[in-house]
Amino acid sequence: MPLLKEKDQQAVREKFAKELKNPVKLRFFYSEEDTSEETTITGELLEEIRGLSDGKISMETIKELDGEKAHTYRIDKTPAIVVSSNGDERDNIRFFGLPAGHEFASLLHTLITVSNDYHVELPDTLVEKVRAIDKPVKIQVFVTTSCPHCPPAVVTAHYFAMLNPMITSEMVEANQFEDLSRQYGVQSVPMTIINDGKQTFIGSRNPEEFFKAIEEAL
Repeated sequence: MPLLKEKDQQAVREKFAKELKNPVKLRFFYSEEDTSEETTITGELLEEIRGLSDGKISMETIKELDGEKAHTYRIDKTPAIVVSSNGDERDNIRFFGLPAGHEFASLLHTLITVSNDYHVELPDTLVEKVRAIDKPVKIQVFVTTSCPHCPPAVVTAHYFAMLNPMITSEMVEANQFEDLSRQYGVQSVPMTIINDGKQTFIGSRNPEEFFKAIEEAL
């Protein structure tokens, strides 16, 4: 049985037909030991999305968490999704956990932006600043699927990663990764962790304020 209702399938199909430009590659990582319902649904959801894209979205499923590809793409937990343009091996735009609920919109927006040559909706002056970063930055945005305020934080973080391969952006579903949430003291979402706690903030910030937090972390 499809996860998306028929009207939602049609809406996604029409959106993709109108807005997807170039091919996009999804890499879905999961461990065979991970039999959780969320992981199963993640794989099924991605397959549905792929099927609605008229061939513009391809998908590779990697089952070995300890294998060579997981190491290459720096995957240390599952379920994990890496998004890139087709033929591009970059691994810095990532989703950990089921991108359902409000985060389904984040996933669709990311796919469309990647397909449009990573064309982000940010001011030119900020784009230049983000591209000038020359040190590694890791952004983890902790979310829940029921949080209506989380997608803007995820989208902004992903925008930064699209502009600069030195920046890695991760959506992390807080309820699915409880140990990690406890490690960082996540009690409210969205909560953004930069460089493993060099800077943290709760709630959505505009892109300029978000970038300032990155500067402070560096």
